[in-house]
Amino acid sequence: MNYRLILKGDFSNWSALIQELWPMNNDELIEEFVELFAKQTGIGAFVQEQLVGVVHVAIRTDYVAGTSTSPVGYIEGIVVTKTMRKQGIASELLNQASLFAKSKGCFEMGSDIEIDNVESLEFHKKNGYIEQERVIAISKKI
Repeated sequence: MNYRLILKGDFSNWSALIQELWPMNNDELIEEFVELFAKQTGIGAFVQEQLVGVVHVAIRTDYVAGTSTSPVGYIEGIVVTKTMRKQGIASELLNQASLFAKSKGCFEMGSDIEIDNVESLEFHKKNGYIEQERVIAISKKI
């Protein structure tokens, strides 16, 4: 397994991974996610140059729940292809993200999980994350 920063233009198979992370039927929305993540730092897991997992890390200076320092490394998204799951790849991607954030002056990591995503919550807890708060975001058009 090879873990390395993903540079712009090195996102082969990324839209397929986005579909696994956030299933969507809208090609324009998928492209928006690809463009958004291409502007952030990605760390990919590769098997024989095939991208099998990725974590996207932001360095945030805004409020991050449960943290007391700034900047904070923030996991924007993490996914491993279905056929490669349960092999420790996602845990190592989190570790690589922490190392990257440390190299940028961060002392803490944060992330968020959809409120009903119990599997992700358990995965993060297993990797040392502690639940800080639960929020339901609401909005209306005016």
